[in-house]
Amino acid sequence: MQLRDWIKKYEKEAEPFNLADGFKIHFEQDKGFICYRVKDDIFEIDHTCTTDIRYFRDMSFRLTKELGCHTLRVMTMRNPASYVRVTKTHLNLKLSGIRPNGKWYWVFEWYVGELIK
Repeated sequence: MQLRDWIKKYEKEAEPFNLADGFKIHFEQDKGFICYRVKDDIFEIDHTCTTDIRYFRDMSFRLTKELGCHTLRVMTMRNPASYVRVTKTHLNLKLSGIRPNGKWYWVFEWYVGELIK
């Protein structure tokens, strides 16, 4: 699929797509996309649309390390129990909450020492 097709899929399943300031898109035709930025020493992922979350998890681990970041942070509206089971991450309740769009987002984090080697 082309990027526009993945974005349509994202909007159908989640919310209107909006690339936030400072974020970039990593896109792979057969896997989907993530929107990410590096802020301080944190690799942050915002919007994601994929049919292979484990692939993007591992790719994100690699990018986090390559970019010299110490933390990988992901936000999702999805069921936190399912997300933890699939991604093997830590839920950060202090950072989770309602965002400016009025929706609740769960925030998950990994630290470099825990990432796949």
